[in-house]
Amino acid sequence: DVFCPIPTHLIERVSPIQGDIYIRLSAKKYIRLFAENDFCSQNDIEKYAIRKGVAHLYLRKDDASKFMFAINRHLQIVLDAIASNNFGQAEREIIAAQAIDSVQAYVLRFGFDDSVLAVADKAILITEQTLAENAKLSNIFQSFFRHNNRYIPLHAMVMAHVASAICAELNWQAKGTLYKLIMAAIFHDIALGNDQLAA
Repeated sequence: DVFCPIPTHLIERVSPIQGDIYIRLSAKKYIRLFAENDFCSQNDIEKYAIRKGVAHLYLRKDDASKFMFAINRHLQIVLDAIASNNFGQAEREIIAAQAIDSVQAYVLRFGFDDSVLAVADKAILITEQTLAENAKLSNIFQSFFRHNNRYIPLHAMVMAHVASAICAELNWQAKGTLYKLIMAAIFHDIALGNDQLAA
């Protein structure tokens, strides 16, 4: 079986869970923690992510696409909340980084499909809206180092912010320019499965 890692903190956001969720005990041994349609609570996240230091849980290949669609639905809720000013910038950036992490894991194992492209699109839109409100790089770097548990997705977010700052400085405001630069920032290291290779 091929398993796909999912950031542990992201699982609570898409409860009830779409697909069985596993914890990896060794390179070839996985044990099911949650069954499909189970609810994952904040206590579950604290138990695994915080107390036990489990950064990723895993899905089987058959369930990964369904889970990506669930992430996409959640990101649409985030976009709606952003439009209503109900989401803080730090929370948005964390969600976008987790979505990018999921996109990268999915693409490395299964390639591109509609579910992963939809999630990437929403992550780009969240990043674009966050940048429109505050493109101050000092805040971005502080956030980067405070939440740095995976290099590649957080590096992608920093690159998106740098691209946004360059656009603002050069007064590049053509429709779609920032979107394309954020997409390039998100996907430029997508083929690297190892954070040390990207650093």
